[in-house]
Amino acid sequence: MDRLDTLLERLLSQELTAEEELEFKALLLNSEEARRRFWDASEIDMMLRDHHDAERPPPPTVAMAAAAAAAKKKWTSPVAFAVSMCLLGILLLLGWQALFNQSRNQKPERGLAGAPMAEVSGSRDTTWQHLPKQFEGPLPAGEYHLQTGITQLHWPSGATAALQGPAHFVLKEAEVLDLRAGQAGVHVPEGAIGFIVRTPNGDVVDHGTDFGVRVADNKTDAHLFSGEIEVVSGKQRLRLSDPGAVAFRDATDFSTDGSAKPASFPLPRQERILAVTSGFDQPARWGSGKPQDFGIWDGDAAEVVSRFGGVRPEEGSGMLRFIASAAGKTIPSELIASQHLYWIDIAPYRHLVERGAVSISLACSFNRVKGDRSTDTQFGILANIYKGSGRNDAERIQQFGKKLHTNANEKDWERVEINGILPPECTMIELEIHAYENITNNVQSGEVEFAGHFADSLEGRLMVDLRAGLWPEDGILQMEDGR
Repeated sequence: MDRLDTLLERLLSQELTAEEELEFKALLLNSEEARRRFWDASEIDMMLRDHHDAERPPPPTVAMAAAAAAAKKKWTSPVAFAVSMCLLGILLLLGWQALFNQSRNQKPERGLAGAPMAEVSGSRDTTWQHLPKQFEGPLPAGEYHLQTGITQLHWPSGATAALQGPAHFVLKEAEVLDLRAGQAGVHVPEGAIGFIVRTPNGDVVDHGTDFGVRVADNKTDAHLFSGEIEVVSGKQRLRLSDPGAVAFRDATDFSTDGSAKPASFPLPRQERILAVTSGFDQPARWGSGKPQDFGIWDGDAAEVVSRFGGVRPEEGSGMLRFIASAAGKTIPSELIASQHLYWIDIAPYRHLVERGAVSISLACSFNRVKGDRSTDTQFGILANIYKGSGRNDAERIQQFGKKLHTNANEKDWERVEINGILPPECTMIELEIHAYENITNNVQSGEVEFAGHFADSLEGRLMVDLRAGLWPEDGILQMEDGR
């Protein structure tokens, strides 16, 4: 253990004397390596987060992020509140310009003071001007040059942006990507509405959306893939709510005659873009036939119950009880089912589906009463894939499905799952869950079709397949002229 290690250990254990503190400061002032080791050991980023409300010196620069990435040794001593204050005091005494080559006259951005502004959460073949290759980790306020590759930034709000090199950007305001040159694909979840991509020509303000921004040749191109954005340049404001593109240089030079081209932008990785879940816990009763709109469950006669015979819900307080099949299907030779449907509109995800990058998964648990030899035993799930502009005239182009034969144990919930990749032309999906009359087809009026058949814990997901098209294997996306 060298002298610096000894002083760091004594600092973190709150045993540093006044004389040792002076020695420690001298080491930091005279050695860049000492400063790097000090930064890593003190977990300074955690300290700054804890004290983000305090008045602090100017934010660290790119050099800080590089130093944090270069240091490998991790210290396990706890950084207590008193130690954090001591570290902050040392930094103030040393002067940030000595540690990070920043000017004493620079004023900190309000409320930022060196805390990480965003985090690099993914990279492919990246090289930076002042950061290590394939850098991943927190980025403080500062100016950055991505030379090659694709990197993904993540903000505290949940907003993400994928940038392709060469790209020049600045981080200095909360939830703002100041893009000086290059291109970025941005995903902003509902809770992060208001995220801004600032360019030399104006601002692109998110209103819950997916979009791309390109800055080149003193011009900004903004492409809306889904949701809504507002483009602001000077006193000019333009709102886009349908997929399309706008190019602008200033408030007097706007062009909106372009179409959105998501394939020309790197897109952020999104593990899940839509979830349809139901524990069937809310009181409900169905039987109108088919759902009248997207996002609604409906179908044949069914109801939510809390218990039935010896069957209890798999989770929560309720489960779906199948009661009857569709009216009019009375041919004994048919495999009749009580079916329940849910429609999903793919329009918000077309820019991903068109790349063949979206997969679907559907899973559901089933159970039934023990019954007797005449008790039906079969259940199933389906995902019907359609293309077309409306539900009434849509054409089914693919189907994923699986059936399940259940046992007679009323305490045994059995689960079935299907998975598949959505074809690029998909525009809507119909999810179905079924209880089949596979043993006895009760066709006489008044007969009980299902003696006690249940579904619970349904989960449907649309997932982005990270291997498909979003981040090309060669790391290159073609830059297009204009829009």
